[in-house]
Amino acid sequence: MTGNGIAIAHGWQQTGTPPVPPCFRYATIFSVYGSSGTFAGWTINGVDFESNYVAEFAAQGCTSNSPYTNFGFLPYPHDVIVWYMGDGTSDPSFTILNNLGNPITLTWNSICQKTCYEGSIIFPSSDPIITLLDPMGPAFSGFVQPDYTFGILDISNPSSIALAQSYYQQSCGPDTTIVVTTDDNGDYIVQILNAYTPYAPQWVNGTVGTVPFFEITC
Repeated sequence: MTGNGIAIAHGWQQTGTPPVPPCFRYATIFSVYGSSGTFAGWTINGVDFESNYVAEFAAQGCTSNSPYTNFGFLPYPHDVIVWYMGDGTSDPSFTILNNLGNPITLTWNSICQKTCYEGSIIFPSSDPIITLLDPMGPAFSGFVQPDYTFGILDISNPSSIALAQSYYQQSCGPDTTIVVTTDDNGDYIVQILNAYTPYAPQWVNGTVGTVPFFEITC
């Protein structure tokens, strides 16, 4: 349409900066910040921490690992990851007290890109058991023992891998998958895909020792 020889544009045009995609915003709660090395006697929002932390976090749109790491074993630390997808402008707030009644302040961090990894060493079919994980999720303070966290991690057993994957999804984002394939000798190649982690994982096996993972293209 024109008027007096001047073209008139019709239709809505977007202006300004497009919204920033949300990042994986996470904080870690370490049991070593109490006096016993466990979460016994801790509270969250005035109720027992151990039995209520999942629900209290979920009430504000957050996900956490359940159970917490190494919940049945000491001296390995007991840790919890709490996370949500956001831009950091309005982090949730919780009142967490350790067993001495001292407040625990959450420090929120962002990971804005999912990463994928592959084990740098092939796991032997003669020994498919993973004894330790480091890290299980973002910034855990120590090794995670599968046996005392989510169950035996036997990479030859799809049901065992499913348990580990479910726990990773609680800790590293819901799109995390664990893929196990075999080479020509029947040994195991492990990939951890689409995980929010700040650094490469390591798994420990009794036969080959500590296996660092290297980043691959997702």
